[in-house]
Amino acid sequence: MLADRTGTLAVLALLLAAVSCTRLPERETAGRRGPLPAETMPDSISVPAVWGNLVTVSPDPTYALGQQLWFQDAQGNIRSVGFDRRARRLSSTAFLITRR
Repeated sequence: MLADRTGTLAVLALLLAAVSCTRLPERETAGRRGPLPAETMPDSISVPAVWGNLVTVSPDPTYALGQQLWFQDAQGNIRSVGFDRRARRLSSTAFLITRR
């Protein structure tokens, strides 16, 4: 009797799995592709106030004395700029991740 129930449950599980494996609708592709937009920094010692608040700092995996500073503005856009601790200056280029 237990074997009958186990077999029935196994068949039901397989049927349910087959029914639930339907193709998901196609996802809309992003309008822009390619590298992130880059911004030129105004100088190497300050960050524009419109960038918003500093959200986090992460290590730069390519340079032991480097860090990435991550900012978020009021619209939710994220900007990342490198900081060299040895030279005590910001990178000349920052990257922008926009929110839609």
